[in-house]
Amino acid sequence: MTDVTTAPAADSAPMSIEQAVKFQQERRSKGETRLEPVEEEAPTEAEPVEAADESEAVTPAADDAQEEPIEANQEGEEQEQAEPETPAIEPPEFWDADGKDHFAKLPPSAQKAVVEYEKQRTKAVAKAMQEAATLRKTSEAKLQQLDQVIATVGEQVESETAYFQEWDKWLDSPQAAQLKASSPEDYNAEIARYQAERLEYTRKQDKLSQAERMRFRQFADEQAALLPKFAPELADPKEGKARWSDTMTYLHERGVPSDQIRNISALEASVAYKAMLWDRAQAKAKETPKPKPKLAGPSASPAGQGQRPSSSEARIKALNSKNSLSIEEAMELRRLKRG
Repeated sequence: MTDVTTAPAADSAPMSIEQAVKFQQERRSKGETRLEPVEEEAPTEAEPVEAADESEAVTPAADDAQEEPIEANQEGEEQEQAEPETPAIEPPEFWDADGKDHFAKLPPSAQKAVVEYEKQRTKAVAKAMQEAATLRKTSEAKLQQLDQVIATVGEQVESETAYFQEWDKWLDSPQAAQLKASSPEDYNAEIARYQAERLEYTRKQDKLSQAERMRFRQFADEQAALLPKFAPELADPKEGKARWSDTMTYLHERGVPSDQIRNISALEASVAYKAMLWDRAQAKAKETPKPKPKLAGPSASPAGQGQRPSSSEARIKALNSKNSLSIEEAMELRRLKRG
């Protein structure tokens, strides 16, 4: 066979993997099926083992390299697809057991809306209570100051009232006339002292009246601020004034003193308004005519059938069944028959 590619000589340097692969490819292309044995030195520990085929040496590693990322990607996709569990929505804290059961049956969107509404309502109620408490605290401080003024000045006015009553009696007495005739200077001095003391007494009276008016105004403003909370019907912008007037008239007609009506609180006004509505409803119920009894028609039962005998009929029957009657029983029977 001519032009046969032979293996390198035994004394030549050992072939590398690339040279061995190239040598095999050339051999296959020329149709050679058998070569002379080639003596090669045993590979050293540092040299790689020769591969018979490039595809056989590379393919398994490539397959392994491709399979591992695919499995990793699949695991990542499964983690992305797994959605976290939605935490349960807790019902409002102060609802009773029945309300919480109904809340649990609502869809999540409705539960969120209810919880949000309850938060707003609780916040509004807390704000209203805080404002009412602040207003009451401020009002109570002012009322205490006014009460102290009223008590102090009131005691002075009360004690001096009796004093000036005695003064008025003296001015009309014979003693004053005698002093005026005998010693005009002394009389004029007494009159001057009386007028000065009377002026101071009038100022105290004015101070007392002013303190009482301020106290009433302070109390009225406080109750007006609390009225929407305790009696929203009386605080209505359209009908509130008319309802308030009707309620005060209702109390006056029932003999409540005017001072108590003027100093009525918001809570008391709410109770009075509800009492007025109740009394009016009862009066209207009495005025409503009762329904007339149904007349007996073709479908009505014959007279006496299906009806219980009255107590009078039963008594008449019992007396008639007796063989003899006493005078009292005879008179009773006669009276029952007439009735």
